[in-house]
Amino acid sequence: MVEEMLEKLDKVWNYSMDINSVLMRNMPEITAAAIEEKFFNLFVEKINVDRQDYEIIDAVCMVDDCMEFGPQALFDKIAVHALPKFAEILYAKGKNQELAQSLVFGMGVIASRSAPGPSFKPALGTICMAIKHVYQQNFKNEEG
Repeated sequence: MVEEMLEKLDKVWNYSMDINSVLMRNMPEITAAAIEEKFFNLFVEKINVDRQDYEIIDAVCMVDDCMEFGPQALFDKIAVHALPKFAEILYAKGKNQELAQSLVFGMGVIASRSAPGPSFKPALGTICMAIKHVYQQNFKNEEG
């Protein structure tokens, strides 16, 4: 009974992420404020090493879509906090390739939308180190 209820709740989270993604892709100027106000913090709370991988994946995908398709003002609010959090999760849980892909994709969005400035070079360094870490965790051969 409890497992069935949890499964239903997980589906609601997943559907919410999908709906927010579609809205952000198609009507970012109209929906960004509502998504930020009503849903965003609920998803951000799930980007935590203590959460299950599938919870983190849904939340990261939501944040990725907000950064990729949202207006610049929303991107600017998110990116500064997302990069260190994504790196933290990647170092802790990078063996899950689906999760690693979602996190690295988000880092790529940050790199592509960030304006060159004082924080740009350190951000690229963080991205490169995180990707190297995941590569070493997932694709290391027996010889090292």
